Amino acid sequence: KRRIPITLVTDGDLLKTGVTDWTASSVDAAASIKTAAAFPLGERELRVLNTGVNGYMASAAIPVKKSESYYLEATVRVAATPATNTAKLIVRDRTNGVPLTLGDSDSTEQEPFIFRESVAMGSTTENIELRLGGDEAAADTFWSNIIFRSNSAREFTITDRPQKALWLGR
Repeated sequence: KRRIPITLVTDGDLLKTGVTDWTASSVDAAASIKTAAAFPLGERELRVLNTGVNGYMASAAIPVKKSESYYLEATVRVAATPATNTAKLIVRDRTNGVPLTLGDSDSTEQEPFIFRESVAMGSTTENIELRLGGDEAAADTFWSNIIFRSNSAREFTITDRPQKALWLGR
């Protein structure tokens, strides 16, 4: 069975082919691809290979409720070479053009590392974007299971999968 995260991020489960739902900035577009499911997670990953300092792949805009709290989880690992790779996770308030504060937003782990945060939206925040990337000019990071959802949500809509005989809906 395949675990599919419940998320508000368009293509947060990385099951779509290509990276059409992610926008690159200071990233090698030819090398920033979705990798095939492989060790160590057995899941498809979004590879982000920087060509400049602080490069990233940005999600599509995510509408949020003002002053609400949201759960954020993302799994990342960094490549062994170059020797210094720092993965960076940013939640950017698109309404006000500022990053939101996270308790832990960097990782240098080559083993899968999971960012887990409760993120408070500002009183004027209407939509955000997630930025997955790295600090260094040649940072090479691999991301999977990008989960973002309201902490107060009690109902979730599950995407129908055409390859399945069962459709779940709400």
